[in-house]
Amino acid sequence: MRRKLVSSLLCMMMMCTVCTPAYADETVTADTSVTTEVAATESTTAAATTTAAQKKVQKVNKKAKQTKTKKKKANTKKKKKEKKNSKKKKAPKNSNKKDSSFVQEAPKKKITFVVKKTQGQLEKLAKEKRDAAGHVKEKKAEKKEYQEKLQMIQDFYTQWNYGAYIGIQSSSDQSLDNLNDPADQTIKQLADNLNDTELMQASMNYHFGLQDQKNILIMMDSQDSIDLQPIIEKKKASYQSSIQSIDQEIKKLKTSIQVADHSMKLIENKKSIVFDPMNLLKKSNLTKDKAKKILKGTALEDCSDYFIECEEKYGVNAIGIMAIAVHESAWGTSRRAQEDHNLTGYGVYSDSAKGINAPSKEDNLLMTAKLLKESYLTKSGSHYKGTSLMAVNESYCTSGDWAINVTTHAYTLMDRL
Repeated sequence: MRRKLVSSLLCMMMMCTVCTPAYADETVTADTSVTTEVAATESTTAAATTTAAQKKVQKVNKKAKQTKTKKKKANTKKKKKEKKNSKKKKAPKNSNKKDSSFVQEAPKKKITFVVKKTQGQLEKLAKEKRDAAGHVKEKKAEKKEYQEKLQMIQDFYTQWNYGAYIGIQSSSDQSLDNLNDPADQTIKQLADNLNDTELMQASMNYHFGLQDQKNILIMMDSQDSIDLQPIIEKKKASYQSSIQSIDQEIKKLKTSIQVADHSMKLIENKKSIVFDPMNLLKKSNLTKDKAKKILKGTALEDCSDYFIECEEKYGVNAIGIMAIAVHESAWGTSRRAQEDHNLTGYGVYSDSAKGINAPSKEDNLLMTAKLLKESYLTKSGSHYKGTSLMAVNESYCTSGDWAINVTTHAYTLMDRL
């Protein structure tokens, strides 16, 4: 019975164990714990990942910052070096680059070297040339004086025979009555003209003009006599030697003049040829030789000197005047240029206008240069608007593109150098 009772109890206990969710709270807690643990693990992993990324970004930023600093230092160093080099080597004053004023110079390839001669050096050469020319003038006057003295000696020889050169001392007791007083006067005059002390002493202490051959021979052996011919011949030789010396000095002076003149021409020829359409009063530095070269082969070639004359006389840029003539006369071939000598369109306000003509091309160019200087390029002028071609265009020509065309022709002319 006991055994049955125990067995029953055991069976009941087993059934309770299977049916009742024993330890339910523990099971839930366990699940929650697992979930929390997983979340914590994921959070830790994410935090670790974030920290690593941040470190990587910081490392990249630090590296970029270092690179930027290095570049900045390199650029600063480069700028300092460039600045230092720019101080050592300055850019040339004359540049082929056109600025806003369209100033253009002759192409540098046409210039053999950049001239460093200043206007002061040109003036120095000019002074040397003038001084040398002055010395030449003085030497020529001195030479002329010696030549005149030689001519006086020659005239004396022609006027008097040998006996007149023999003189007897004034205090001599020699009884020679055939002395010729005119010879004495001639000797004195010769001494004065030659300004010779020795001859002056002789003319005062001796009488001349012996005519008798016998007396001449006697006096030649006398201690109281004097023969002027050797003295005069010595003077003559001295004058001739002086003339030769003067000729050599004149030759040297003329050579120095030629050298100075050549040096001045070299300096002038090496100057940059300038045309500035913004200022027609700026000097072109054009020489006659270069003007002829520019116009060679054109109908204006025979006028090359006139353009230089315009600049020298009125100060208007020679290239500018030349370009106006090229434009208005079609390089000197137009009817007005050929028949009326009107190269610059002076007074030609329309195709039917007769124009204000001149008797020659030279007169036309000079007349135009004078008009431009006095009426267009001087502030008190009746048509003054400024010194540029555009300013001249306003009153000189009705065409609005006149200044542009003239400027184009000016640059074309300079390209012909």
